[in-house]
Amino acid sequence: METLLPGLLTALGWTGPPAIALVVATKLLSGLLAARRRNGAEAAMAPAPAKQAKTGTAEAAYQPPADANDYVKHWMAHFRSTGGNLREEAVKGPLYVEALQQLKEGRINVQPTAEAMAAGLHGWVHREFARRGEILPQGDLPDAGYVGFLYRDAVERLRTGMLPASGFREAYDSVHAWVSREFVNKVHRTPQVNFLPGDRL
Repeated sequence: METLLPGLLTALGWTGPPAIALVVATKLLSGLLAARRRNGAEAAMAPAPAKQAKTGTAEAAYQPPADANDYVKHWMAHFRSTGGNLREEAVKGPLYVEALQQLKEGRINVQPTAEAMAAGLHGWVHREFARRGEILPQGDLPDAGYVGFLYRDAVERLRTGMLPASGFREAYDSVHAWVSREFVNKVHRTPQVNFLPGDRL
């Protein structure tokens, strides 16, 4: 259009200032339209802005170690599903250790069957947690929470017969040994907590 218009005006005998002004205006309009087309193409090709990660969630509060495997990811799924209640698991860890000691010494009044011992351990921990649940163990909080989760899981395994328990002493040994093995095998180090029995972990 920019090249045809001057020739057309000359053929019609339209020369002089009005014709020149029309040619200039046409060139300006063509330039504006071309610029708009270019900007539209660039906007279509530009990547979408990245979404900001949510904060204040359980995932933001704690992430598993870099070498975490499926079992630690299972712990993280539990952590999310309970609203990020890492504190409760951390407090219950030493309570399970104490409950196992009570069981071994015969101070939890239950029959030496797997279901009865597991119920006695869970019940003792829940009662003590209600009474002194504000006391956090010393050491690394995520480690303490994971250890507490493992003890609770181990007692459930005891209840369902997945861990050997022909008596109080064997239940004590089985639960501690399983927690020790699981933590070290899954996280590849010992936990940084101070409430475990001296001969464990």
